Amino acid sequence: MKIQKNLIGLTLILLLIFAVGLVNCYAQKKISVSGEIKFTFTKAERFNIGDVEGHTFSITESAGTNRNIGSNVFMDGAKVTHYGFSDMIKGNGPQQGYNIFVTDDGSFCVKYEGKVKTTFSSEEMEMTTFEGKYTYTGGTGQYENIQGKGTYAGSFTSEKDYTVNWEGKYHIK
Repeated sequence: MKIQKNLIGLTLILLLIFAVGLVNCYAQKKISVSGEIKFTFTKAERFNIGDVEGHTFSITESAGTNRNIGSNVFMDGAKVTHYGFSDMIKGNGPQQGYNIFVTDDGSFCVKYEGKVKTTFSSEEMEMTTFEGKYTYTGGTGQYENIQGKGTYAGSFTSEKDYTVNWEGKYHIK
C-alpha cells in the first residue's frame, strides 16, 4: 500500500514537471515574422565634422507604417517611429538606433545596428542602401517581455523617404 502511494505521488510529480516544461516550451516558442516599413523623415540634422572630406554625423527621426509580409500576421498596420544616428564618410559608415512599433494591442522597441553604403550609378545617380541586425528591447501589452532578434535591409526611394524590409524571430518570455 505504501509503495502504491509512493508510485502515485511520484507519477503526479512527474506529470506536473512535464506539464510545466510543456507550458514553458510553448511560451518560449520562437515565431518567425517579417515586414516592410515605408518611412519618411520627420526631423533630420546633419553635421559636417570637417576632419576628412565628406565626414558627417546625422541624427534622424522618421515615421512610418509596417506592412506584414510573412505567413504569421504580425504588426500589420503598426505605426513605427524611428530614432537613429549615423557616422559616415562620403555616405558610407555605421548606423544605429531604435524603432518603436505601436498597435492597439501594445507596443515594443527594437535596437538596431548596421552599415550604410552609398554608390553612384553610371549616370552619377546616388544609390544608398543599408543593412544590419536588430534585437527586441522590451514591450507593453501583449508584447510585454518580448525577446528575439532579426535582420533588416533597405534603401532610399527619395531624399526624405526610405523602405526597410525586416525578418526575424520573437517569443514572449
